[in-house]
Amino acid sequence: FRHTMDSLLENPDLRFVFVGGKGGVGKTTSSSGIATALAQSGQRVLLVSTDPAHSLGDAWRTPLSNDPSLVRDNLWVMEVDPTESLKDELGTWTELAAQFENKDTSSSATTPQDGDEDDLGQKIRAFQEWLSGIPGIDEATALSSAISHIESGEYDIIVFDTAPT
Repeated sequence: FRHTMDSLLENPDLRFVFVGGKGGVGKTTSSSGIATALAQSGQRVLLVSTDPAHSLGDAWRTPLSNDPSLVRDNLWVMEVDPTESLKDELGTWTELAAQFENKDTSSSATTPQDGDEDDLGQKIRAFQEWLSGIPGIDEATALSSAISHIESGEYDIIVFDTAPT
């Protein structure tokens, strides 16, 4: 079976394309070309960069972020920012810890015993510190932020411009 551009365009079951390789071999150019061809064929395409160098913004001459940007008909592009994704995730945990530490006592909801809220807030903060120290956690968090877009059903196919191998 020959893998050609036609086989990509004609495969209705294809949901993901990963473009990988060493640095400087043309991953960004190739992934952009593949994504453009797929979009021109009428498919809704999301092109995602997981490369910390973020060359897609330069290639498309537009600022990109963790949120998909429409760059042409049927083609959205996003650059996953691991640092921003981890910061957002840890921010959610910070808000949760603050809710327990500054609990509104007028709430009619069932609550833990007195003092448990502060203890829980401290445990959440300790978990945050532990979580942020795990090797690779920023990349894993960034990928999880892309998963919501992948699972949304808004796109027919996702093309990944990956980091150098």
